[in-house]
Amino acid sequence: MQAVCNAQGHLQLLAKYPSDPRTAFELLNLDPSTRPFFPPKNSRWEQDEWHQELLETVDRRYTRLMELSSQSDGRGGDEHLKQYKLALTAASDLLFKDGPGRFYVDTVLPVLARVVHGQLPRCVWPRLRQFHRDLCAATWPSTGMLGVLRDSLRIGAADSGCFDSADASRWIGLLRLE
Repeated sequence: MQAVCNAQGHLQLLAKYPSDPRTAFELLNLDPSTRPFFPPKNSRWEQDEWHQELLETVDRRYTRLMELSSQSDGRGGDEHLKQYKLALTAASDLLFKDGPGRFYVDTVLPVLARVVHGQLPRCVWPRLRQFHRDLCAATWPSTGMLGVLRDSLRIGAADSGCFDSADASRWIGLLRLE
């Protein structure tokens, strides 16, 4: 769970616009519905036929994006570049790890899709932040992600008609039912 929470937390700290990446796959510009990620049964375990291909795909993309970010002219600022690199590392680490990666693909991604389905762009990040808080708040003291609690990120707003406070318990319920 800690790897999932770290990756999602870094994505939230990086986001500035409603269209910013919401998942580890989006950040790494990978498609979870294509080989080697789908169907997951072919790459879940070390002995599965696509597992090595999955690791190589994630490693290639991570390496390339880190190289490109190192060539950046710094227009986004040093702090933004640092956050971007931390988010890339957390996203790739999540997909590299068998247990957390499986949990993320099989359970978290489908719930995230339900959380944002049909939402106005301004409502997506407030709903994702609340989902992340509900899922990960217990892990934050040990992961250093307490900054996410401060709501320093303002894309949309919880009081703008985007969020129903009853959603949180439903989301966590979905995770348990999956």
